Amino acid sequence: MIVALIEELLTKIQQLQLIMIAVSTGELKINEKEKEYTLLYENITDLMESIEEEGVYIENPNNFKSLSDWRDRWSSLKSGYASKAGYIHDLYTNVLNQIDIILCQHYIKEKSQEELVDEWQISRFEYLIAKIKQLKLTMLSVATQGQPVELVKSEDEGYKKLYWEVRLQISILQKIGINTQNSNQFQSLWQWYNYWSFKLDNSKTVREEYIENLIDLFTKLAERGRENFNALKARNTVCRIESPKGIGIGTGVLVGKNILLTCNHIFSKT
Repeated sequence: MIVALIEELLTKIQQLQLIMIAVSTGELKINEKEKEYTLLYENITDLMESIEEEGVYIENPNNFKSLSDWRDRWSSLKSGYASKAGYIHDLYTNVLNQIDIILCQHYIKEKSQEELVDEWQISRFEYLIAKIKQLKLTMLSVATQGQPVELVKSEDEGYKKLYWEVRLQISILQKIGINTQNSNQFQSLWQWYNYWSFKLDNSKTVREEYIENLIDLFTKLAERGRENFNALKARNTVCRIESPKGIGIGTGVLVGKNILLTCNHIFSKT
C-alpha cells in the first residue's frame, strides 16, 4: 500500500515541477496552468497525509500553494532556466531522498544479508560501473555540446531513472555490508545545469574536469566495493561443523549448494 502511495507521490511531484519550470521561464502562462497546479498541490498534500497514516512522515517543502505565490519567489531569482529549474529541484531534494530510501528499503527488506550476497554476482559490479559511466556521459553531453536547455529537457527523465537504478544497487551493497557511497549529488540534470552555470567557470574544460573527478571518485568507490565483496563472498563460504549440534568439531568450505568441502579426519571425531 505505502509503495503505491509513494510512487504516486513521486509522479505528482515531477508533474508539479514541470509546471513550475514552464511558467517561471515563460513557456506557459500562469492562467493556463493555475487550476492544474492547484489540483496537483492538493493531491500531493493528500498523499502525504495518507502516507503519514501508514507511519511515514514526509514534510512538504513547497509553500507555494498557487502559481501566483511561486511567481513572487521566482521573480527574485536570476533569469533563465538554470536558476529556476535548479531551485525547484533543490526544493524537493530532501523529499526525493526520503522517497528513494523508502523504495530501496521496500525492495530489499524481505531479504537477509546472506540472500543478497548469494544473489549478487561479481558481474553486477561491471553493470554498476557501466551505469555510472553512462551518467557521466550524459552529464558531459548536456554541459559541453551547446543548447543545454533543450538537451536537459530531452535527457532529464532518462538520467533520473538511471540515477535511481544506480542508487538502488548501492543500497543493496550497503545492506550486504559493502561501504560503497554515491559521490554524485545531482539527482536531476536541472540541478547539474544550475551548478555548472553559477559555480563553475564558463569553460567546457572546467566542466569536463569537474565531471571526470566526480565520476572517477564514484567509480573508484564501486571498484573498492567489488574488492570488498570478493572478500565477503569468500568469508561467507567458510562454515563451522558441529556434531552434535552446538559442539564444534571443525570447519569446512561451501563449494556449491548443499556441498561442503572438509577434511576426512573431521568426521572421524564423531
